Amino acid sequence: MLSPPTTLDSIVIVGASARAAAESARRAGYRPCCVDLFADRDLRSWAQVERCPWEEYPVGLLSRVERAGVPADAPVLLVGAMENHPEVVEALSFRRPLLGSGAAAIEQVRAPTVLSRLPAPDGVAVPRVRRRRPLAGLVAPWLLGKYVRKPLKGAGGRRVRIWPVGRRFARDCYLQQYVRGRPISAVYVCDGWSSRLVGATEQLIGDEAFGADGVRYCGNIGPLALEDRQVRALMQLGVALAQKFDLRGPIGIDAVVDRRGVIWPVEINPRYTAGTEVLERSLGWSVLSKVSASTAAPGVIVGKAVVFARGRTRVPDLYEHFGSQEIADVPEPGAHFEPGWPVCTLIVTATDPETCRTSLRAMATKLYEVILR
Repeated sequence: MLSPPTTLDSIVIVGASARAAAESARRAGYRPCCVDLFADRDLRSWAQVERCPWEEYPVGLLSRVERAGVPADAPVLLVGAMENHPEVVEALSFRRPLLGSGAAAIEQVRAPTVLSRLPAPDGVAVPRVRRRRPLAGLVAPWLLGKYVRKPLKGAGGRRVRIWPVGRRFARDCYLQQYVRGRPISAVYVCDGWSSRLVGATEQLIGDEAFGADGVRYCGNIGPLALEDRQVRALMQLGVALAQKFDLRGPIGIDAVVDRRGVIWPVEINPRYTAGTEVLERSLGWSVLSKVSASTAAPGVIVGKAVVFARGRTRVPDLYEHFGSQEIADVPEPGAHFEPGWPVCTLIVTATDPETCRTSLRAMATKLYEVILR
């Protein structure tokens, strides 16, 4: 679906955090140049990196891509939160080829009602969406059901909250039906007409062990074992989305699996997603590779957890406490963090998901002990 690179072709990776996608690109034979917000220590040790200051993000990404001096025909791969900035994606596409979906497709699939415009495959249910607050007194609260308030432009679960019935919400938000169940993330590679389901992971959401709360994203564990009917449903959903919206390259679908095994898709991410790294590490494969994921040998269970600062802190040299295979997105010694800022990513392998989860929590406990000394 994606044209394989020749040896060490350049690729530009653009977004909030480029490290995971850069590793994927290197695994596929590309030479990555990264433009992101962090320019983490581990990434800079082997890749060309340009840091975009927070106050200049996202428009500042454009000038830094050009300043990097990468060949003009080097494609761009989008990563975290770029789906919220289609104007920047469009500007990038004028200058370089995109290894993924264009700005128009991104805007379409990020619309809150996008899923209701598609026929739902068997085993898939679409959450209700409201753009306006129901008028007080016209509908009994118990008839409305439970909703979450989501920003139109959000990422990682930030600003997503359970909606108190009847309360006003900002115009840049909408309501989506709350679904109780297991949060998952499915990963695909699309070519505008078809899609290949790479696999799925369980999402870690709001886990206090990693300094997260509410519905904030904090990691993935996978590959996730799915029933045959769920695999069929996800495959059909991926094909329908690719054909309807001309989706290309790696994409992800966040969903909730309820107690009956029904899949409720809640968000489409038309880019390389955080859960992709977990599947790639398990399969020893890259979504940017010419090798089909279906031919890759099943691997171990892989878990990753993003750990957030619980208070103001400065971190020591984390490599003195963790191995290079256990930690990623590593900050410089002495880096300052405010409460809620992501500190680093922990990565483990195990033989089963629960052992993976337990190991991640133990490592997070150790990390907090280290940074609080």
